[in-house]
Amino acid sequence: MLKKLLDRATTMDADDIEVRQEHKHLLDIIVDNACSGRQKAVLAVTLTLLLKKHISPEQDIRYHMDRMEGGFSGRGLDHREVTPFLKKEDFPYMASGSGWLTRSLEQAVPYTLEYTGAIKPPELKTAFLTLVNDLPDTDVVPYILYVLRKLFDWRMVNASITLAKPTNRSIMEIIHMVEEHWNAHQPGVAKIPVIAIWAAYKCLLSEVCRFRDCSLDEIRSHTSADKDRWMGDVQIIGIDGNPVEAVEIKHNINLSVSLVAGFKNKIAGSGLSRFYILSTREDVPAEDLAEITEILIEIRSQYGCQVIINGVSSTLKYYLRLIKSPDQFIREYATAIESDKEIPYPLKIKWNELNSYEADE
Repeated sequence: MLKKLLDRATTMDADDIEVRQEHKHLLDIIVDNACSGRQKAVLAVTLTLLLKKHISPEQDIRYHMDRMEGGFSGRGLDHREVTPFLKKEDFPYMASGSGWLTRSLEQAVPYTLEYTGAIKPPELKTAFLTLVNDLPDTDVVPYILYVLRKLFDWRMVNASITLAKPTNRSIMEIIHMVEEHWNAHQPGVAKIPVIAIWAAYKCLLSEVCRFRDCSLDEIRSHTSADKDRWMGDVQIIGIDGNPVEAVEIKHNINLSVSLVAGFKNKIAGSGLSRFYILSTREDVPAEDLAEITEILIEIRSQYGCQVIINGVSSTLKYYLRLIKSPDQFIREYATAIESDKEIPYPLKIKWNELNSYEADE
């Protein structure tokens, strides 16, 4: 149930989830304390209480032990459902197996505003007890969604995961894995082909003589605006500090006349010797071929820049044949994915799944 709610939460913006603003503030305090490592137990207990309220709306969730009149086993539900979920999703979780295994939360008295457990810091205790005593009697699903969305946002930025770096894979196997990676139905996939081409250039720079004395720019943020120096998603910098070769990479966009023509002004006066326009859609519409060819000839004639249009997969196949060891490409690719904070956690997990690999816990 929690996994389905997490999947739903990832499609939403936390600001748009219909929870009262004062309650969002209380939930923020609970989540922030857990994510900072100070109080994971309160997060587990809060999520357990919300889940119980969703399953049994008539339950007074303040009565968190089945020995209490009208109570239920919060610890049992946490141990069975909540903490295993938090652990599996790499959210902050209690290594002991339940939030109720802490003295501050295991007292056999209801979670009323007068609860005497020593929950610290005091701000967290106030937030937790205020929320539990002020929850609506109706649908609490938005509250669960809000908590899961906040945890998801935290994980995207902060969670660490070791990515698979397999060896002895054939070029075709590598291409297939990378294609499967950028075809995943996940947010953030548009940056995957950029990282793949960047990783290939990282290998080529030390092996291809025409790149002697050149350097590779770091991968720019996919959300940043173009700067004067940026000519493409991937670019090679010459000895004078200016780009000499650049690659613009599109995901699921046709290599059309309008796309190619749109880069003409950008190339003018750039000093580039080569400019690649690549797309994960390999085919150029037949009706566009003649006009695209004319544009490429015109750019070459006017600006001395050779423009190459191609598919990302086709380009990768060619580049990997030039590299001495495809294993190096895998290392560069996986390391870049691993460290890129714009690549969502599910996409990192997807790479490991493609390699039948489980990261160390």
